[in-house]
Amino acid sequence: MLEMHFLELSFLAVLLPAVLAAPVTTVLCETYNFRSSGAGVGGRALCSEESAYKWDGTSTSVTPEYDSGSTCDHVLEVSIATLVIQQRFCPGMDASKTLTNEQKTTSLEKLKNIINAQGVTEAQRNTFFFTVAPEAVKGRAVEKWVQSRFAYLAKQFLQTEKTSASLKAGYSPAKMVALGDYLTKTQANSNKVANLLDNAMASEAKAGGFPLKAGTSTTITVWKKFLAWYAEVSELASKELPPAGTESTGKPGTESTEKPGTESTEKPGKKSTEKPA
Repeated sequence: MLEMHFLELSFLAVLLPAVLAAPVTTVLCETYNFRSSGAGVGGRALCSEESAYKWDGTSTSVTPEYDSGSTCDHVLEVSIATLVIQQRFCPGMDASKTLTNEQKTTSLEKLKNIINAQGVTEAQRNTFFFTVAPEAVKGRAVEKWVQSRFAYLAKQFLQTEKTSASLKAGYSPAKMVALGDYLTKTQANSNKVANLLDNAMASEAKAGGFPLKAGTSTTITVWKKFLAWYAEVSELASKELPPAGTESTGKPGTESTEKPGTESTEKPGKKSTEKPA
């Protein structure tokens, strides 16, 4: 009898760990967070003071210098990069029956590192310190444009910036134009990052044995659409600038009250229903 109890206990000792083991969580591309974690408040550790642009609060251009009131900006926005990945890359990866969690994570981290400019050359940098006020406009512009399925009109955005009661900084046409100047001066980098991301998605999909989803746009295509859209915003704003030699109607002294990380309600990694054409 004692021998039988011993055998029963031995059997339970083998069985219980397997029964009580936590279920394995499947890595899903669709819900993966492509924003870098552990990079400090506002992701500032991703940026370098040597790669920075400053707006002085009144002019229509930015200068390549560090501003102590800056925030760390992803030029190619994380939300746009994530949108493309979710629609172009994730369907094939998440449908794969052969990829392990480790293989999926390795591929997704490669994409994440490109977006966050980690371990890359200066020409591939996607993160720059940028004065808070125009960076906040950029965040709102991307959010409105993406949420509208790329249909938000430039004049609509200007009107929203002028009339929204929730904005902490006053409207300034110079600020809108200065953001356009920043996007132009960093365009070589943002285009490079978009192309790197597209190439990496193609390479990782091929290595993983799954296709990219047909009929979806590349990152560079979507990003160039946004740049063209904001160029129109900037052009409209430039028509509101006061004549040379007269005082601006903007209130440059109020822009710096915007706080990094509070300007946009968009949540990184949240899947959009948008389907790029």
